[in-house]
Amino acid sequence: MGALQNTSAMLVAICAAVALPARAAVPGAGDAEPGAIFVDVVRPPPDPPAGEAVGLIAWYPPRLGVQAALASPAGGDLTLTTGFPISGNLGIHGEWMGEQLLLRPRLDLGRYWVGTQVASQPGLSQRIRTEVSDWSLGFDAMVRGTGFLRRLAVGGNLALVRWTVASRNSVTAGNATAVVTGTSSWWRAAAGASATWQLSPTLDLEGRLLLSRYGQQDLKANVITLGVLWRTALEPHP
Repeated sequence: MGALQNTSAMLVAICAAVALPARAAVPGAGDAEPGAIFVDVVRPPPDPPAGEAVGLIAWYPPRLGVQAALASPAGGDLTLTTGFPISGNLGIHGEWMGEQLLLRPRLDLGRYWVGTQVASQPGLSQRIRTEVSDWSLGFDAMVRGTGFLRRLAVGGNLALVRWTVASRNSVTAGNATAVVTGTSSWWRAAAGASATWQLSPTLDLEGRLLLSRYGQQDLKANVITLGVLWRTALEPHP
């Protein structure tokens, strides 16, 4: 009986040596009792980050797009200088989208309706015709929502704006009329707020408020735009 027990113990030890991998170094294992059996736990490697990692932020591949919007002066002298309150705005943009951040460098071109101002008094009248246009190089930075608001992104914008005003000033006194024409341009900084709502993978609805100034007197030139953005389809994470 004793020989049978010794043979069984030897078989168990041989099976354990064949079936189990070699013991890995485990902190504190030196305090274990002799004869204890250690089983290594094999963990799968962590998933690779989605997109290209920049610091702790994962980014999707960049995209290119175009935008078109309706623009309206929001108070200030620009309301008097322009004509009809609704004008047009076109542009191009790039887009880098992260898990929560949305960065959008952009170029916008705006052209406003011709504005006319008339003043008169007995024997004298003045008529000023102005045409305002602008182009801006800007940058939007927005935070994307989560859950129900995952289609929403809100944030701010900065831009450098080139304002141009072409004017025609005519003064009539009796039967004589004097006309002076000219064009002036100014570089001005601008800042404001931006918000977009994703309508589809390639189409967004966008609203922006741009606060700027123009003219020799540095007058207010605030503009609100509402438009759509189209950009190339989003490629899957590599």
